[in-house]
This record gives sequence, structure tokens and C-alpha cells, in this order.
Amino acid sequence: AGFLAAPVRYSAGPGEVIAAQRDAAGLLLEDALRSGLRPGDAAFAVHCELTSRKYRARAGLKGPAEPDLEKADWYHRMWLHVVWGAPDPRAARPGFVPYASPEQP
Repeated sequence: AGFLAAPVRYSAGPGEVIAAQRDAAGLLLEDALRSGLRPGDAAFAVHCELTSRKYRARAGLKGPAEPDLEKADWYHRMWLHVVWGAPDPRAARPGFVPYASPEQP
């Protein structure tokens, strides 16, 4: 495969998923920073939402749709958690320890 052609699962829509991610990245970053997040947390949140959108776009194009939709939901819930304080999607895991940001100089 390589990088000579986009896999069908990432180019089945009106354009490649990576182009849509690039278009959305700036707006998502502005939202995350506007919420008061530090740059590293904002970048992580954007990663989560872009990953969610990737899984949603390819749902059903690389095997059954359900696993991709579940992953999309999980990453979207992580975006909501980091940016807006919604519950952490990992909270139900046995032994879960919430993230604690290291002290920044």
C-alpha cells in the first residue's frame, strides 16, 4: 500500500479524511484553547476529536462498523472530558486513576 494512494476507507467520502481533519484542526484547537486549556492539553483534545472523526468516517469500510463507531464515541467522549469537563470515559475501568497533570514551570 504505502503512501502512493489513500486507502479506500479514508477516501470513500467527498474527500480524504486527512484533508477534513486538517480543515477541522484549527477550529478545534481554538475551541480547546478558548476553554482555558494549556497548549499540551488542547493538542491532546484535538487529537482525540480528530481520531473520533476518522473512526466515524471509516466505519464499516474496514470490517464491521460497530467497533469503529464505538472507538469514535470513546474518543469523542475523551474530547468532551478534556475540553468541557464531562466524565472521563476511562472512569469505569477497574483501578482507574484519573490523570494528574505534572507541575509545569
